[in-house]
Amino acid sequence: MKDKPILEFAKMISGIFSNKEQALENPKKFAHIQIHFRPLFLKTFKCYSFYSEQRYQHDIWNPYKQGINKLSQKEGIFIMSNHSRVAESVNDAYFTPEESSEYCRGLLREHKWVTSNTVTLEPCVGSGSLVKGLPGTVIGCDLIDHGFPNVCVEDYLTSAQRTVDCVFTNPPFGRMGSLALKIMNKACQDTNRVAMILPMSFRKISLVDRIDPWFHPVVDEELPNMMFELPDGSRRKVLTVFQMWERRATRRLRFKDVIHYGRYMRRVEKEKAEYAFRTQGASAGRVLNGLDYNPASTAFLHGSRERVAAHDWTRIARFTAGIPAIGLNDVAYGLHLEDQGKEISSYLEKGCVSSLI
Repeated sequence: MKDKPILEFAKMISGIFSNKEQALENPKKFAHIQIHFRPLFLKTFKCYSFYSEQRYQHDIWNPYKQGINKLSQKEGIFIMSNHSRVAESVNDAYFTPEESSEYCRGLLREHKWVTSNTVTLEPCVGSGSLVKGLPGTVIGCDLIDHGFPNVCVEDYLTSAQRTVDCVFTNPPFGRMGSLALKIMNKACQDTNRVAMILPMSFRKISLVDRIDPWFHPVVDEELPNMMFELPDGSRRKVLTVFQMWERRATRRLRFKDVIHYGRYMRRVEKEKAEYAFRTQGASAGRVLNGLDYNPASTAFLHGSRERVAAHDWTRIARFTAGIPAIGLNDVAYGLHLEDQGKEISSYLEKGCVSSLI
């Protein structure tokens, strides 16, 4: 076989590599790290390619370096090239299960956002599974040609402005939803209607307040199937929602203009705190016993202790595709609703977007 040497090398490099012995021998000079090379589908780049990441052994869920690498061979030398321009998108690509795709298409039809006369843009189209069978004209774009007919190969974030009836996509999320937010706000320039599969963190004040203020939510529903397929063929559960936003003539009131946690509590030094409140990690959203906790994941507070302790904020904290986390304004908004005589169970169940619909 002509490509047998490069195939054997691809097999050899696929795996997990560690400097454990080096780190144990001289821990002052060498951190204990792992390097992963996971093969991607051949069709992704039409060659042997890998998703790679480097991470500390003590913090394996937060890699400090990620990449997409292509393997080639020239004059008997194997070459691993880095492709950082597409790495952020491909690394973070989660292909939507058909059950959830059809659920989203059904909501678009129900609200008459797609008809035989509409033009829909899918800027992260992949092979087109999300828009399969969608009525009207569909324009598909992506950084890589995955086989969608007449795909426009481009970086959507730097592409020219278009005028379409709807932008419908499952974008790469990025760290803490940052890339999905950029794509959403770019979509708001191309259309009056945006429909996107998003991480559940888009039910929190910190992200919702950064969406184009002329857009208002119409739909916010959890997906029926959250098991997504990754580029390497593995499957992973990702907590996600489907949201539909439309442009209106009035600006949306931002939560930061309505409430600030300072109305109910203030952050203080540990020694002056009345109580500790976990903001990050598995127990995020809980009032803790005592004060002996890491300030990196804990807020030390004074004020409203009984009111805060009366509710289960862990439900809000779990609105994320990653590590549970909650902001103090998320808590303050719940107390604000309570002050208005409103039942906050719906807010705890579905987050702040539900109060805007």
